Amino acid sequence: MNRKIIFTLIIFLTCLSICIIVEAKYISEEQIEIATLNIDRTRPIIELLGIENNNKGYENYANSTHTIKIKVKVKEKNIGNDTLENKEIVIKVGDKTIELKDKKIKELKRENDEIIYEIELNKISENGLLILEIKKGAITDTAGWQSNELKIETKILIDNIKPDAKFIEEEIEKGKVNRNNKC
Repeated sequence: MNRKIIFTLIIFLTCLSICIIVEAKYISEEQIEIATLNIDRTRPIIELLGIENNNKGYENYANSTHTIKIKVKVKEKNIGNDTLENKEIVIKVGDKTIELKDKKIKELKRENDEIIYEIELNKISENGLLILEIKKGAITDTAGWQSNELKIETKILIDNIKPDAKFIEEEIEKGKVNRNNKC
């Protein structure tokens, strides 16, 4: 039994004295998404879609009784929650900038990268050509890019001056008159 113990002890000490180094190399092919970058290098674009005047037959003329609707489209991928507001639209009639109480802005459609707005103008009491200006920065995207100013020349003449006509009869002989129509 002594021999067995000595033999086991020798094997044990031999195993302890042998230095075994094991090296392993593990290769793993795995893709990990750390971040998604959305690089935005374009500013929001506002463009005119159309102008409507309810003065049928005379669409290039209007007065305070007519309604003018202007449709614009905003193109932007990263618009966020920014919308077109009344304070961002300047209305000019002739050379005057006017404050119009009866101005409405409606969002008609929001789809993918586009928003369509309708600007409705009523009760314009001034006289002259109608021009709309959408201010620079009216739309700001999530990256901080601002839209450029858009000047819309509607080619609609606002005319609230009523014509003044007079009918004059001038007697030239007994029983005969000369009629003149003067405007």
